[in-house]
Amino acid sequence: MLCQNHFQILPPAAVSLQGELGKAAHLCRENFLKRVNWRGLVQPFRDRPETTTWRSEFWGKMIRGAILMAYATQDQELKETIRDSVYDILSTQDANGCISTVAPEKQPGSWDMWGRKYVLMGLTRYCQYLDRDPKVIQACARMTDHIISQIGPGAPASPVAVGCHNGLATCSMLGAIVRVYRLTQDPRHLEFAKFIARTGCSTDGDIFQGVLEGKTPAELGNGKAYEMTSCFQGLGELCLETDDFPQTLQVLTQYYHGVRDREILCTGVGGGKDTWGEFWYDMALRQNIKDPKATGAMGETCITVTWLHYLERMLQLTGDARVFDQCELAFYNALLGAMTIDGTNFTHRNPTPLAGGAYKIAAPDQMLLGFNRPFHGMDCCRAQGPEGLALAPMLAVMAQDGAPVFNLYEDMEVRLQGVTYTVTGGWPFAGDRVKIALSIDAPRKMTLRFRVPERDSGTDFLQVNGQAVPTRPGEYAAVEREWKNADQVELHFDQALRKRFLPTTPNTFCYMKGPVVLAEDGRLNSYHGDTGSYRIAIPMEEGKYLCDYASAGAEFLEVHRLQVVFP
Repeated sequence: MLCQNHFQILPPAAVSLQGELGKAAHLCRENFLKRVNWRGLVQPFRDRPETTTWRSEFWGKMIRGAILMAYATQDQELKETIRDSVYDILSTQDANGCISTVAPEKQPGSWDMWGRKYVLMGLTRYCQYLDRDPKVIQACARMTDHIISQIGPGAPASPVAVGCHNGLATCSMLGAIVRVYRLTQDPRHLEFAKFIARTGCSTDGDIFQGVLEGKTPAELGNGKAYEMTSCFQGLGELCLETDDFPQTLQVLTQYYHGVRDREILCTGVGGGKDTWGEFWYDMALRQNIKDPKATGAMGETCITVTWLHYLERMLQLTGDARVFDQCELAFYNALLGAMTIDGTNFTHRNPTPLAGGAYKIAAPDQMLLGFNRPFHGMDCCRAQGPEGLALAPMLAVMAQDGAPVFNLYEDMEVRLQGVTYTVTGGWPFAGDRVKIALSIDAPRKMTLRFRVPERDSGTDFLQVNGQAVPTRPGEYAAVEREWKNADQVELHFDQALRKRFLPTTPNTFCYMKGPVVLAEDGRLNSYHGDTGSYRIAIPMEEGKYLCDYASAGAEFLEVHRLQVVFP
């Protein structure tokens, strides 16, 4: 039996976020995406100078985030920029269909297939959200056919034997190939996706079977978190098109629980072990202990965004409201906390230290850092950050049976099928009450759904026109009635300061206020209450303050040393 999506994405510009995520996305769009040197990002595909570097990923990463931003806002300037860049990269396609930054005689190898995956992700998303252009679809088909000739069934090389991280990087193209199939409906493309899935995606053992055998995320493959999670996300896409893998939902669910319980830090980000925090390493269990390989409990922004994508897939496949609790944690802490104040950069590592020994640092130019070749200031996490912000309006409100499903409650305006829903209250940084007002021409019977966070309970959580509606924590409250103009929904959240005790060491904890993680910030405490640039600032004992993690260290200066985990 095929898997099915429980929810649908809303039409273009249906959701306008006006809270902190909306403000961050606006800054990122105006100050970063519209100022990117798009032609510079395409140039390596023209010159094909690569052997071991990964400049091939940057165009696809950047364009897919820009496409989602354009879909959410219908920003005409951004849409024209995207179209020009899409046609620019199509102009680099060989007669055999190849789009790559690697010369033919050196293909496939290193990060080559990884980069081609990102090109396909960008092009297929363009067709899905902006323009179902036959030229672009044809380019995707030709590109995929060429990839099949190199690493498909009967080809000279196998996906798991090519590229980095023992097959994970190359096999992470699984989801992109499924998306190509949706555009082309060519059975060969679906068969290639199945072929990738059957490899198990790693020379270190089948990662999908490994989950069924009870292996933890850190024990799968070589533990590389970002690439591995992309493979599982691709399997989640594949199960919508074929029932050839009957245990898929069990595999995906067990992986979700493994990552959530063993890897995700209190701030919603994951990753540790190496210098950049890029591996699964049981980090949720190590974030409160002194470990030479996990000092500072670092987490990578690329992992944050990929985890958000995986949560999107799990939310769709399961309809489980608790999945979005994890999205909320990542959006308001890991993602907002990774962006510079002006939206032009993101940190590669999100520090969540046990003591005040780490601070946020803007992502460097990776090519200059590692290969002495500057490349427009690009870093994998800087390129990935916009994608995370662009996911917020896509997931904030979705649809079921033509009516909205409210997942997120920051200030926003939602327009769907002639009804406008205005959400106010300043949540989650200000106040504990959210109001949703309806503007509708004529009464209409429909079922609205409201996510009840697992931490929230009580008989007064949800009211419609002042009348309490029964709810259960961690579920969707479905309210079926004839809705009229000026009807009002009110939600009451538990925003009391609380301690969230962490695993492995019972007496260590982080402070939380609703979904917001709090931190000590060196600058805030040095200036004794100069709280103007902080979304939340709470006075504590001995003249110290706690602020929201997203604001902590937002200037990316050493004076902003953080403490998130407390003994």
